[in-house]
Amino acid sequence: MKMMRTRIAFFLMPFALLASACGNTAQQNTVIQINMNAKYPEKEICLQDIAEISYVPLETTDETLFDASGSIAEFSGEGIVGVDSWYHKLCFFTADGKAVGVIDRKGQGPEEYLHLDNALVDRECGEVYIVDRTKKTLHVYALDGSFRRTLKFADSSLRLNDLAVYNKEYLISFHDYPIDKGLNRQVTPYRPAVLISKKNGTILDSLSYEKNYVASITISRVTSGEYRAPRAYHRSGRSLYLSDIGSDTIYEIDTEHHILKPVLTRKPSILQDTDGKFFLHLRGMTSRYAILHRQAKTITMGSNFQLKDEDSHFLLLDRKTGDICRPRFTNREWKSSETRSMIEMVAGTPDCGYMKMEAFQLIEALEDGQLGGELKAIAQGLKEDDNPILMLVKFKR
Repeated sequence: MKMMRTRIAFFLMPFALLASACGNTAQQNTVIQINMNAKYPEKEICLQDIAEISYVPLETTDETLFDASGSIAEFSGEGIVGVDSWYHKLCFFTADGKAVGVIDRKGQGPEEYLHLDNALVDRECGEVYIVDRTKKTLHVYALDGSFRRTLKFADSSLRLNDLAVYNKEYLISFHDYPIDKGLNRQVTPYRPAVLISKKNGTILDSLSYEKNYVASITISRVTSGEYRAPRAYHRSGRSLYLSDIGSDTIYEIDTEHHILKPVLTRKPSILQDTDGKFFLHLRGMTSRYAILHRQAKTITMGSNFQLKDEDSHFLLLDRKTGDICRPRFTNREWKSSETRSMIEMVAGTPDCGYMKMEAFQLIEALEDGQLGGELKAIAQGLKEDDNPILMLVKFKR
């Protein structure tokens, strides 16, 4: 592989700002503006009105049983990959939920990881990357679980947990500014976005996205404090987005031509809003909708390590009309279910997100006569300790 000798440039495409986020219909080349000080209305939304809903029961075996806190790294027509960070393993399923196998290589050997902090699935290369921040390494396995290589990093400013597949040759990651975390302030402009060779872990010159403000969430604790920055990179379907809470703009990245295209921006500018209450963060994007998080700058953690974040909330932006609301999603087949404000978006199928439903909750709802349709039929065959059921949400255009 030839090493890159010059910086890859991100060219900003011209764009026009929409004067009002809830005003006229957004056009193809406009960038919708999010007013950080606006009071957006709450709105109850039936998922069946905005999306096609289907359910995938994940088969339960001794190997593929994963903790209730587990998440989904990727789903597509080629399969589903579940991440169990508690038991440090990956669970593989077919697209219809049949168990295929696991990667469970926790240990201290040369082909093992000490912790599984995150995982990236790379279908094009037939590999999965397991992030072990303790060892500052990426362990690379084939999708069948066989070991391929380990990529090691000595740079402590590199956010290994903030990682995404960039293209066939590279991953993309994020560099923190070399100052103490938690200092929300202007800094000398620097380039945080870096490419990492999939082959040998070489870190290339920074891409020419410049930032001049360092931001992080302050977590106040009983005896001390800590700071955290949400992940900057997001895969929604096959698209890659950059959402840095220290930036005014959320971008879509064209990884073939290395173009950074603005899709959303905030007002007032973060440089003019140092006393403001919120950061803006992207959580998912579809052809029609954007799921955003208006994240409180300060949250608390009690003595039981439970986070209290009552001020933060999700926003749903209709990119076609420009309308913005605080969503409360309901399901027509589960009459008394609690409304949810968030749909998880992951790599894989375009315009598709998911909600995870635990088996014991569905069994209780079935006994109370709350379920109908396909969901009722699925619940009738469940046991309380079964793997969760994925509700796939295919958003309409």
